[in-house]
Amino acid sequence: MLCVRKKDTSKGFDPRCHVDDSMRSPARHAFRLDGQLDKGVLSPNLHQLILTMARVRNVVSSMLMEGVRVDLTAARAVVESGKPTTDNEIQVLRFAERYRWIHETPAEKLPEPDLKLAKALHKELFAGHDEYLPGEVKDGPNAIVEPITGRVLFECTPPERVEAEMAALQSWLKSKSETDLEPVVAAIWFAEFEAIHPFRDGNGRLGRLLNLLVLKKLGLENIVLVPLDARFYHNRDRYYERLAATNDGVMWHVWGRHYCKELEAAYRQAVSMGDLQVVLDQQTSKPTRAVLEWILLGGNAWFARGDYPNPKKFSDVSITKALAVLTQQGVLEAKGEKRGRKYRVSTAYLKKIFTGALRE
Repeated sequence: MLCVRKKDTSKGFDPRCHVDDSMRSPARHAFRLDGQLDKGVLSPNLHQLILTMARVRNVVSSMLMEGVRVDLTAARAVVESGKPTTDNEIQVLRFAERYRWIHETPAEKLPEPDLKLAKALHKELFAGHDEYLPGEVKDGPNAIVEPITGRVLFECTPPERVEAEMAALQSWLKSKSETDLEPVVAAIWFAEFEAIHPFRDGNGRLGRLLNLLVLKKLGLENIVLVPLDARFYHNRDRYYERLAATNDGVMWHVWGRHYCKELEAAYRQAVSMGDLQVVLDQQTSKPTRAVLEWILLGGNAWFARGDYPNPKKFSDVSITKALAVLTQQGVLEAKGEKRGRKYRVSTAYLKKIFTGALRE
């Protein structure tokens, strides 16, 4: 069976995508949910904690999709300390910083996702990996290959057409009006970028980063708080299958429908992160519940037993027992001994909050 070759769009990119309710409904819900992620909904500290973990989870998930093994706990530590010790940790920190950049930069000030930006980011993110040709367009043909058999499934844009096809994609993106359904526009942009595959390697990781930039510029202000890359990773079989449907330049609706549904689901998951009532209700002891609420709203810093303000005047024994219970449950991680002992919310527990596991 012959593999599919990328359609030549160097003369112009004009995808035909039939937008129906299966795309409209989740896309509109995503926009409504985006407003619920504003800082006013959450405490500033909890908002920052969610932002940090969302970036870490998206970076880790995006790397895992490319077969780069990264531990979530180690990744969190690297992002917090800013001190990577391995090549993978360096890449985690670089990507996490760019996720933060997208979130903190006003949409109107973000650059256009054209080839110039893609090359600059590729050079920065993959510096030191000469085999990637950091910042340079691929020097030969590349393809999507079936992992097990090694069979070529799709031949991407040849090197000589990359600049023209990226320019055509950018012209198409600029032509979209405010009346166009933004998430569908982003879905098509991302699929075409991946089909072009402008670099020798790193196209998936870079493309998913740029995908968030496109969504932010199209109006989804809080998209970086949303675990979209994590959803792509956990449903990666469907992700690759639906994405491949666009390779012939015809079946955009298959990918668009999947993309919009995943986007809405990721937003619902993100909104649920800020609703701590279910998490708190699982603690039946009043002191334990009060301590946990203070910890979750306090953010990410390590704290000592004496830092708890104890507004309800629980006994010292009750507070000490609450911290012991929360540590035993895996809610907290601890370091140090006796009076020097400090606590913070464990990575494993944060992951359960963010994936909805504690609400099942």
